[in-house]
Amino acid sequence: MTALVGRLRDFAKARAVSAPLQPVDLGLVIGQVSRLMRAHCEELRSRGIDVEVIALAKGPVPPVAGSATQIREAMVNLVLNALDAMPAGGTIRLRVRELERPATDRRPPDIEVAVEDDGVGMDDETRERCTEPFFTTEARSPQ
Repeated sequence: MTALVGRLRDFAKARAVSAPLQPVDLGLVIGQVSRLMRAHCEELRSRGIDVEVIALAKGPVPPVAGSATQIREAMVNLVLNALDAMPAGGTIRLRVRELERPATDRRPPDIEVAVEDDGVGMDDETRERCTEPFFTTEARSPQ
């Protein structure tokens, strides 16, 4: 997990050079992602797979510095991965909330974003390798 966080920080630093950070309302972003996924969910339902993507914001959260487009893209990718992990259907919950801190803590707030699903989870091998670049569990077609 430490390695993954380090790579995410490196990625964020590289992006910071190319695009100025803007205030992003994560509650708005998860709502947009939920709406964006509706057509995909309808298509899956037409094939008998009952899926739903819902956005849950626990109260208003302060904006974070970032790129709404990049955050939305990352969230859509997480949702698509979660849908792949639910071949029998289920619910994906997108959550955003401000983490509680003591009143004496003057640092900027920490905001938590979570993507939770009813999927099958990861086996031990996948869990060990999931942070490797280009690792996939998708079956590859013969060349």
